[in-house]
Amino acid sequence: MRAENGNRVKVQFVGRLEDGTVFGESPLEEPLEFTLGRDQLIPGFVEAVRGMEPGQKKTVQVEPEDAFGSYDPEKLIQFQRSQFAKREPISRGMKIEVKDATGHQFVGQVNTITESSVTLDLNHPLAGQKLEFDIQLQEVA
Repeated sequence: MRAENGNRVKVQFVGRLEDGTVFGESPLEEPLEFTLGRDQLIPGFVEAVRGMEPGQKKTVQVEPEDAFGSYDPEKLIQFQRSQFAKREPISRGMKIEVKDATGHQFVGQVNTITESSVTLDLNHPLAGQKLEFDIQLQEVA
């Protein structure tokens, strides 16, 4: 049975960046389980699984636009340092949760720190990255 939209599937995967760095993988005892076509995962990964049969393996390259999108410099947002007074010490690379005026929560990564400001990068950490996945379809239901 080939995996199609609406099917519940279980897959083993390893995800790598172009330089070979592993950014994610499914443990052998806990395959990734999801329903095809429900927008639960990045489009390029879902498209790679669609049409596979149980036991089939493949390696796919996923371009940024089919993964986490292009890196957007507009998502570098500067805040007053005083807004983070309760979070000391702040360091570059630290992840911080912030809310916008409407109450939506975002996780940003500290990009730069000055005496008066903190700049957060609200891009997904893998935005702009070409990804590679080794995928094995284990089950289709």
